[in-house]
Amino acid sequence: MGGLAPLLQVAIACAGLLVLAWLGVSFTGGAAKNRLAWLATLCMYVGFASFFTHLFLGSMASGSWPGRIGFGFLMGMFCAGVLVATVRTLGSLRSAGAAGDVDATH
Repeated sequence: MGGLAPLLQVAIACAGLLVLAWLGVSFTGGAAKNRLAWLATLCMYVGFASFFTHLFLGSMASGSWPGRIGFGFLMGMFCAGVLVATVRTLGSLRSAGAAGDVDATH
């Protein structure tokens, strides 16, 4: 993986963590399941945000306006998702499975 850009390495690592976290979601229950689901969601958003940031930077370097617009929009959407997923993940780690918690799988 030495030849890959750092953002692609982050995306690949997040994909691996996503798979491991969803395997954990499949075999656990209760509050641990909710925490792992939010962690997996965060990994998904970080992976997509880093991937589309890499593509956006590539389109900036090549001067492609359609790439800048498309990948810039997707980068912005997934970066916003990272912020929401970070807040929700930290909230799920802080709470002890209260009745009003939002589940990441719904």
